[in-house]
Amino acid sequence: MISPFSGQMNLQLRSALPFNYTDPTTGASVSPAIGRITGLTQSGTLDLAVEGVGPQKGVQMMLRSDSLVISAAYTRAEVNFTPLRDSKLPIENAGGGANGNVYTGSIEYYWNITDSIAPMVGYTHTGFTAHYKVTNALFKTIGTNVYESFPVIDADDGSHSNVGKLGIRIKLPIQSWSITPYVQYASNRYHINTRPTIGRSVGQENLIPTDANAIVQAWTYDGVGSAINAGSMSQIPREDRSGGLILFMDYNKFLSLNINARRNWNKGAWNVTTTAMFFFHPNVGIQTSYLYAEPEVTLTFNRSWIIGPVFTATF
Repeated sequence: MISPFSGQMNLQLRSALPFNYTDPTTGASVSPAIGRITGLTQSGTLDLAVEGVGPQKGVQMMLRSDSLVISAAYTRAEVNFTPLRDSKLPIENAGGGANGNVYTGSIEYYWNITDSIAPMVGYTHTGFTAHYKVTNALFKTIGTNVYESFPVIDADDGSHSNVGKLGIRIKLPIQSWSITPYVQYASNRYHINTRPTIGRSVGQENLIPTDANAIVQAWTYDGVGSAINAGSMSQIPREDRSGGLILFMDYNKFLSLNINARRNWNKGAWNVTTTAMFFFHPNVGIQTSYLYAEPEVTLTFNRSWIIGPVFTATF
């Protein structure tokens, strides 16, 4: 089976970026640990929260027999940023966007002990790389309630995960329906690289400029100092354990629905994928899929959908 697709991705990105603060009276660089004293943040970090919406496209491939399933997928996405309004740190303005690549490969083997019972073992490798460029970020700080602006926040990140899975497929006495409860262990490696950028603070509490873009673009208002986003490279290893259930339903082999719901026990996060296929020819059909993913490896909440043609062949 091969299926090119396109669709939309909706990301809610939350991140805490470290910075150094420059005292305007002495010109000295102040430790981020006293960020609360300067009024910029509670902990010397820039709390960034944006929402990104944009198109995605890619391709899926699968080889399948009654005992073996091998699949691979590639996705390219580009999103545009706006402020995330439900953030604990209100953001008044944010622009820019992100682009990235996601790839997945997996293999599953089923031992058909009986006509209805088949233990399963599987392995999946997933990875992504992304570039983020947030522009004209204007937000209210914690502590002194002044407005801080950063013209550019530039970062790259990436992750790769190795996942082992054990489960058992149970065929139901309805057409080709089945359920597959499973458990899995994931070894995740995540890194993020941020580059320095300079920000400016308004010098009066609760004052937002009449023209918000003036401080964002030209910094023409009196400031209380500058905040320099510290360039950094962070690497985060993480191990996660999950449990899930796959439900497969079909009708006369021309209409099918596959639901994969998984709970990350370590993070308390849900990941649900729903895929529907409709075949109007033995070898040609349409596929649509929806993903709901709460933060696991990163602090990103993901909702996305795709649709595209499906082509199959029998060997």
